[in-house]
Amino acid sequence: MRYTFAIIVIFASFATTKAQEAETFILQNAISKYDTIVYKRLIRFDNHDRLYLISDYFENGQIQMEASYRSFDIHVKEEYQCNYRSNTKEGLYKQFYLDGQPEYTGFYHNGLREGISTTWYRGGQKEAEEHWSKGQLHGSVKYWTQDGDLQFESVFCHGINQHPQNVTYKYLTYLPDNYATDSRRKWPLIIYLHGGTARGTDLNKLYTSGIPDQIYRGRSFPFIIISPQCPEHLRWSTDNWFESFYATIKAKYNIDTSRVYLTGASLGGSGTWYLAVKYPGLFAAIAPMCGFTSDNEQYQPAD
Repeated sequence: MRYTFAIIVIFASFATTKAQEAETFILQNAISKYDTIVYKRLIRFDNHDRLYLISDYFENGQIQMEASYRSFDIHVKEEYQCNYRSNTKEGLYKQFYLDGQPEYTGFYHNGLREGISTTWYRGGQKEAEEHWSKGQLHGSVKYWTQDGDLQFESVFCHGINQHPQNVTYKYLTYLPDNYATDSRRKWPLIIYLHGGTARGTDLNKLYTSGIPDQIYRGRSFPFIIISPQCPEHLRWSTDNWFESFYATIKAKYNIDTSRVYLTGASLGGSGTWYLAVKYPGLFAAIAPMCGFTSDNEQYQPAD
């Protein structure tokens, strides 16, 4: 019996050692064709929980990311909001700034956010505190400005804001070169929804990508283009903005309402799906690009 017990102890010790052995991998994460960030990645496999334990370090030795995965591709570098097909987050996920200050902390189950998550600005000011369930906002949600002022507070249920506000969004307008020469002509309209990095109050941010970028570069189009701007932290589905927005531009410009088109990228792609389902008879066509969507209660036609 003592011999059997000794063998079990030795085997358990060996398994524990194996679970703690770390593989080192140098990950070159290209952020452009001219620049690359190099991370030192340590990979361990926990035999007990069957999880990959991943730690990424900046070149100066400061930890950048600490997370656990159910499945994992060592060559993939992802952010906390990204979900690659090969990688399945499971448990606690942390990101850090170059100076060691926390950037994000959140929990995941089967690759989806589950429970509370927190993000911080550089310098330590809290940016967001969100509650999630199965990858959707569910519970209290708060956002702060960099000065520490509370910007937004509400309660969500399965991704739907339970207290939406009636708001007005600013927008950019592009009119065709010969728009003013014929006041009776009706023009097709493209509504372009930007991605997450262009959110805020500065309309100039919209010129960094998509159709506004092409306009900025001097390209001409034979239709009206309207590009609204979503506030910082929010999504196109957070508040009630579209009906008043559309009524305003329809009254202001000579629009052919039978040729209204909707498109957007990333966050704007998600917004394209959302608005197209909410107003199914409004758009002649939609072109969502890289926009995440899911079958849930928020994708319902307006009354």
